[in-house]
Parts: sequence; structure tokens; C-alpha cells
Amino acid sequence: MPHRFEEPIEDEDTLRLAGAGERARRERELPPRSAGRGGEPDRRTWQPLALGIAAALIILSGMNLAFTLADRPPLVRVKVTTAQASATHTLLPLVFATATHHAKASATPAPLPTLPPPPPTPAPVVPLPPDLPLPTFCPPATPTPTPAPGTATITPATSTPRPTPTPNCVACPWQFSSQSYTTAQVQTALINAAQRYHLPRNLVFGVARLESGWNPYFISCSDDIGLMQLKWGMWQSMDELDVPECGLTPTTYSPYKLQENAYLGAKVLAWLTCFFSYWGGTSGASLANPGNGTIAWYYAQAHLPYPDVALANGQTNPKSFCAAVYRNPNNPAYPALSATVRQTWSCPYTATTGDSTLLDVVLSSYNQGIGTTINSGIQNQWYVNIVEAIIAQYGQQDGAG
Repeated sequence: MPHRFEEPIEDEDTLRLAGAGERARRERELPPRSAGRGGEPDRRTWQPLALGIAAALIILSGMNLAFTLADRPPLVRVKVTTAQASATHTLLPLVFATATHHAKASATPAPLPTLPPPPPTPAPVVPLPPDLPLPTFCPPATPTPTPAPGTATITPATSTPRPTPTPNCVACPWQFSSQSYTTAQVQTALINAAQRYHLPRNLVFGVARLESGWNPYFISCSDDIGLMQLKWGMWQSMDELDVPECGLTPTTYSPYKLQENAYLGAKVLAWLTCFFSYWGGTSGASLANPGNGTIAWYYAQAHLPYPDVALANGQTNPKSFCAAVYRNPNNPAYPALSATVRQTWSCPYTATTGDSTLLDVVLSSYNQGIGTTINSGIQNQWYVNIVEAIIAQYGQQDGAG
């Protein structure tokens, strides 16, 4: 098929003229092609094409930049002018930076570091009740010696000067409250205290009877307070007793109130009982794992249960130290504390016949102090004997406590 630009040729002159005109027209309408090898385009042909492609890319990049910047927050919005968009070396860094920012904004934000929890709010410290100010006690009167019968009384030439009386002193014991009370009220307070600290009620009855005569509102000449005669200035340490091994926690009892004085005295008796039975000041001690030097520890050394009234197979122990003291008719205080022989009050301390019992050391320590009992033994046997006699009397009146 003939080319659309070719016409029929008449002669040689016409062909030359037609060829020259056709070439001129083609050069005006079509891009020139080089006559090089392989038909490769001439440099003059592809350079304008490359510049056109570059300009198109620049325009597309500028549009991308405009849309990207439109998504950015107002404080970081960048205004790109036409002059800036026409400069390739300025536009490309802006596009790259914008794309990076957009990628970061679309990614899931990293979680903030977890702050440590605030320290727990400490429990408010409940203040202990205040001590009452003690008055000045008057010195005890010196008794006048009575001459023996049949002896002459010699009057000295110069009289001995009498001691100067203490101004504003009061006689002791001092009744710090005029509030009335009844025996029934005192008994109820003591029963409540015994129940709270799991003690035989006759034990608490006996201690209170000897200590105060069941008078809840007086301070003795030795500065002991109330029903259970708690030492003035020292009862705070009894309130602060905190021994998990013995089931004891801090309290805020006031020794100047009838019921709270009974609670505080019973708390001390429970602490002493636990200390000598198995605790001994050892952290984590128990009846199964007693502290050194306690009664349970001595019985464990002797391969005996505590109390030793029954053997490991459950049968009654015919040689029980605790049962022998309990059944001794000369010791009526122990049946007054418990109706069953399976208790520890009558157990000799070192699993030895004739040794002091748990009841003995508890009563002694309540009066003379635990330190004296540990270091020097029972130095107040008179006190122990009187309280045990009172306990026996209560046991005869109303049965076991």
C-alpha cells in the first residue's frame, strides 16, 4: 500500500521536486529521527521529552505536597509558593519530610511509660488516751513505837523536829473519780474481758480482787490505776502490744474506764500466758514449733505433747505431769479454772515434778514484772498463793470459770 504522503511519479525532475517538498513538510509535522545505528533517537529528540516528563513529575509532586500539608495541624502547616514548587532541589526534601511526618501520625502511638503506683496512704494513727495527772501523795505517817510493858518511858531533852508536811498533798490511795459503780457492773466488765482474750473468768476475777478489791476508780500509792492496777505511765506499752503469734493486736484502751481497764489487764494476762506457753519472743513460734525456753519447748525435749495428758495414740497418759497437779487436792485453783484436765495451767514448767506451773509464772509476772521472773524466778510467792486461793474460792461458789 502506498504511503499516505506519496503521489504517482511522472518523471525524474518531478520526483526530485516532490521528494524535496515532501521532506520539508515531514520535518515540519513529525519529530526528526536520527540516521544513527540501530534507529536510536537523536539527543535533540529525547531531551525535550525528558524535560516534559520531569515537569509533569514536579507538578504531581507539588499536588501531593499540597494535599499532605492540608492534613497537618495548623501550627505546622507549610505554605509552598509557585517559585518553591518549581525548584526541584527545594521540593524533594519537603515532600520527603511531609511523607515521613504523615507516616508517623498514622502509626499507633507508643504507650507512655507506666508511672509507679503512689505509695499507700498510711492508716491514721489513733492516739492513745492521755494519762491523768497524778497528785502529790502525802508521805506515810511514821507510827509511834509502843513501849514494852513494864519499861519506863524516857523523854529526850530535845524533841525531834517533825517532817515538814508536803503542801497540797493527798492521801493515797487516791480516788480519781466519784462515779458510782456496783459489784454487778464490775463482774460484767471482768467477764467481758475474759471472753475477749480467751481466759478463764475466775483467773481475771482473782487478779482484780487482790489488785484493787474490785475498785475501778482509784490510784494506789505505787501509781497503779483502776480495777486491774495498771502502772501509771507504762500502760501505753500494754496497749501497743502487737504479737500475731498470740493473736494480739494494738489497742487504745483507757485505764481510767471500767470496761477498758478490764480489757487491758486481760490483754496482759493473755500475753504472759502466750509468752511462757510457746511464744517466748520467737517470731513465727507456735505450739507445734515453740520458742526456746518455753513450756512447750521443754515438753518437746522430753518427747511429750503439751499438755501431756494424752499420748500420741490418743490414750490417757498415766504419768502426765499436768494431770497430776490438776488432780492434787491441795491445788483447788486448777479445777476452778477449767472443768477438764486437758488444760495447760497446771503443767510444770520444765516437765518436772514439783516445778512451778504456767499459772504460777503468769501470776508472778503480772505482779513483779516479766523481766524479774525470767531473770530471778518467782520472788513473790505470797502474791501467787493469795490469788490462787481467791481463784479457788470463786470456783467453789460458781463452778469452773
